[in-house]
Amino acid sequence: MFDALTFLKDLEDGDVQWILDNSHERQVISGTRILEAGKTPDALYIVLQGLVGVSITSADHSYLAKLGPGELLGEISLLEGTPATSNVTAIENTLLMVLPKARLSNQLVADAEFSARWHQAVALTLSRRLRERVMMLTEQLRVKEERSAVVDAAWEPAVAAIQQFKKLMHDVDQEIIKNGPLNDDRRAAILGQFREFTSFLNSGLGEGGPLDENVRNEIGARVQVEMHPYILLTQSAERFFSKPRGYAGDFATIDMIYKNTPTGSQRLGPLLDWCFLESASAKAVRNRRGLLATAIGEA
Repeated sequence: MFDALTFLKDLEDGDVQWILDNSHERQVISGTRILEAGKTPDALYIVLQGLVGVSITSADHSYLAKLGPGELLGEISLLEGTPATSNVTAIENTLLMVLPKARLSNQLVADAEFSARWHQAVALTLSRRLRERVMMLTEQLRVKEERSAVVDAAWEPAVAAIQQFKKLMHDVDQEIIKNGPLNDDRRAAILGQFREFTSFLNSGLGEGGPLDENVRNEIGARVQVEMHPYILLTQSAERFFSKPRGYAGDFATIDMIYKNTPTGSQRLGPLLDWCFLESASAKAVRNRRGLLATAIGEA
C-alpha cells in the first residue's frame, strides 16, 4: 500500500525535487485506460486522487486490485523495458502525477548517483510489495485450510444422512419390484423418513443454521450433486429445481401444486413427487387459496 510514498522516502530530497520539477499532473475521467496490457507505458504514474482498477484482458471488468492515492503505476515495465502485463483503468475521476519516460531515462544516464538511488528505491519497493503479497497469500491459505476443516466436519453428518436416504430408496425400489405398488401405511412411513431427511438438511443448511454462508454453500453444492438424480425422477421437484421461467413459483409450478397429482419417471419418481407435494411449503400453497377465499367472503 502507498508504494509511491515509501518509494519517495528511499530517495534523497534532491531526487524527489527533480521528480516534482519534471512531472506534471493529469486529470483522467472514470473509464479512462491508463495502462494497457501489451503496450509499454510512456511514463511513471503516481495516483494523487481518485481510484484505479487493475485487470487482465480476459476479465477486464473484474478487478484484481483497486489502487488509490499514493500508489505507483507502471514502474515494473519501466524498470524492465517491457510492455505492461495488465490493464489499469480509472474507476472514478482520478488525478495523476506523470513522470515522462524519456525525461527519466535521460536523467538515469546523466546522473549515475541518481540512477543508483533510483534503482535501489525501486528494488526496495518491489521487495516490500513481494513481502506483503506473501503475507497475504499465507493468510488466505490459512483461512482456506480452516474453512476446509469446517466443511469436512459439516459434511460427515450430511453424507451419512444422504447414504441413509439412498439406502431407503434402493430398498423401496426393490420392494416395488417384488411386491408391486406400496400400500398407504408403507407410503406414510416413507413420507415420514423423507420429512426427517429434508428437515435435517434444512436445519443444517438453511439460512438460520449454524454454518458460515460459504461453508453452507459448499455443503449445499455437494448435497445437490448427490440428490440431483432423484430430483430428475420427479415432475414437480424437477420444475422447482430447473425454474424454466426463471423463478420457482411460476404459474405451471403453482398449478402442479394445486392439482396435487404426483407423477414422475421410473418406479420411484411418482413416490418422490408425492413426498415433495406433501411438504409443508406445498401444503401452504394449497391452503392459502382457501384462506384467501374465506377472507374475501368475510370482507
